[in-house]
Amino acid sequence: MPSSTSSSKTGWFITALLLPVSLVLFFLIGETYLRLSLFGPEAVIHFNDYLPAIIQHPACRVERDQHTLTGLKANSTGMLKGRPFQTNRFGFRDLDRPLRKTPGTVRILVCGASIGMGAGIGQEETYPRVLEHLLNGSGGSGRYEVINLSMANFNIDRMFHALKTYGLQFEPDILLLEGQDYYRWSVYVRNYPYPKVLGKGVWETAITDPASVSFFYQAIHNDFLPRMKKSDSLQGGGSFLTQEEIKNALRGIQELAGGRKVFMIDLFPISSSILYDATPDKDVVKRFAAAHGFEYIGIDLQRIGSGIKDRVLYAGDRHPNQKANLIIAQTVYEALEPILRSKPETDTT
Repeated sequence: MPSSTSSSKTGWFITALLLPVSLVLFFLIGETYLRLSLFGPEAVIHFNDYLPAIIQHPACRVERDQHTLTGLKANSTGMLKGRPFQTNRFGFRDLDRPLRKTPGTVRILVCGASIGMGAGIGQEETYPRVLEHLLNGSGGSGRYEVINLSMANFNIDRMFHALKTYGLQFEPDILLLEGQDYYRWSVYVRNYPYPKVLGKGVWETAITDPASVSFFYQAIHNDFLPRMKKSDSLQGGGSFLTQEEIKNALRGIQELAGGRKVFMIDLFPISSSILYDATPDKDVVKRFAAAHGFEYIGIDLQRIGSGIKDRVLYAGDRHPNQKANLIIAQTVYEALEPILRSKPETDTT
């Protein structure tokens, strides 16, 4: 009888031990598989450099400087969502260009958020860079430069300040704004304090915030938990802009533009189709553009693909992939090309 009781206790102990061990092995195997399939062996060998953390998260492998408008250190290198990330002298993810443009050059200035910045893709794959290549490879005699002043979680107020602080110094001819539903998508205020890199290790971070270090956890989370249904589900720790602040920022951009053409790219259908069960208001960006005299550029989602998986980086992430960025660039090119070709070659105002 005692031996039977002892065997029963041992069996329960082994079962209780196997459950957590099996769970850990399940996640390790899943994480290894995803890292190998997405990035290759480097993502397993250099685990800390390949993290799904957003750029504001302390675990993200970028250098920070709270004195820049972006919160990132100028002329620095790092890794963001498994891709190399480099900033210019202003702290933006773009080439270092002279402020004064050369004669005969047409400059297009992009102000946007994480899509324009290219979260999770290479710098040459972002739609501003692809757009520049399309314009310069189209057979025209002019030269085009696309200046990118986009940063993750820039709301319309931050876009206004980026344009005011840096944008006009580049002597742009055309302005491109990333259009979102600013009433729902304005999480960060201008003075949002970007966090400094914490001292805790990656394994401690994995336990306290697994979504920031595990691609597999993000995929599981995406499959088994519902997507956001309300705008207040958006997380960020910042404050929402008021309607008056949004209108003031848009009016400010309108005034700064002067006689320049301003285009608003409607990227809201891309993000809303991923974040929400249904697009809350499909015409909101069009109304913003019309109210302020901006030209409207819509994106046809069917050109990217019929399903969400055709548009995103990987399961659990909402950012557009390389294909989606290519379609965005092509759509913007098709909208700009007739206007640019009709301008006199000497007109660079």
